[in-house]
Amino acid sequence: MKFIKITYLVVFLTAIFLSSCTSTKTEPTQTSSTGTCYLTVMARGEYDELSVSSFSTSLISKFHKRVIEPPASGISSTEECVYEVRVDSREFTTLVTISGKDLNTSGDSKASGNEGLQESILRALYNGLSSKREEICQSYGEKLVECGVDHKKLEKKLKDVLDVEEKQLQEEIRLLEQDVNTIRQDRLRIEKERNAEIQRQKDEATKKREEERRISREKEEKRKQEELARKRAELKKKQEEKERIRRIEELRIQKEKLEREREENERRRLEEERKQREFEEKGYVPYDIRIRGLIGSSSS
Repeated sequence: MKFIKITYLVVFLTAIFLSSCTSTKTEPTQTSSTGTCYLTVMARGEYDELSVSSFSTSLISKFHKRVIEPPASGISSTEECVYEVRVDSREFTTLVTISGKDLNTSGDSKASGNEGLQESILRALYNGLSSKREEICQSYGEKLVECGVDHKKLEKKLKDVLDVEEKQLQEEIRLLEQDVNTIRQDRLRIEKERNAEIQRQKDEATKKREEERRISREKEEKRKQEELARKRAELKKKQEEKERIRRIEELRIQKEKLEREREENERRRLEEERKQREFEEKGYVPYDIRIRGLIGSSSS
């Protein structure tokens, strides 16, 4: 038995020695000698690094420089052409920051999902590459307000974003209301059980423990109520903003209608003046003017 243990020990040490020898023969870290730059990614929030890397590689390579993912062996410490893309998503906003030797810029978006990620990267490139703005707008003009998007489409997009945010707030409020009701029921149940336990045992340790639980639930309930009030205030603000946009749209429609009526009246007035001049040039007296003259002469 002792011999078998010694044999296992020798085999184990031999394996460690061989692995250490092979590890010293790894290839050196690669550097970009062909003009290609590397792209590193850091993502927080709803986005994963694979999606961020895919969008960033495509857009940066198209409008600035060709970038690729780092090799498995790593990047040399002397490598200069490295771009870092950071993505942070929180509170209905996606923020993208691009850092490199010749490009340091950022962009944000209120949209969510892949649309928000793409819009943020495009806005960052638009802000940092002034010479490429026309090309960016030609390819992705509908994504950026800076490219002169149609105001009606912009208002529709803003309304859609507000609708999504409103639905999210309503869902959060519904869940918070459920939490508040559940906590209140738990607190009442705990108080009832505490009173029953006190009546049964009069145990000081039990009373102290139940009191701590009651205080904890009261604090939790208060915190949830405060959060609920804050969410309701946010929802009210979103609804007011939506109503303001609706009123602005109504005023714009009324203004256009009044302008069309004014133009029609002006056109009719000019047409009547033109006809009057033609009658005067030809020596004709309009029928209504002749009638007014006859009435005037008979009254005199």
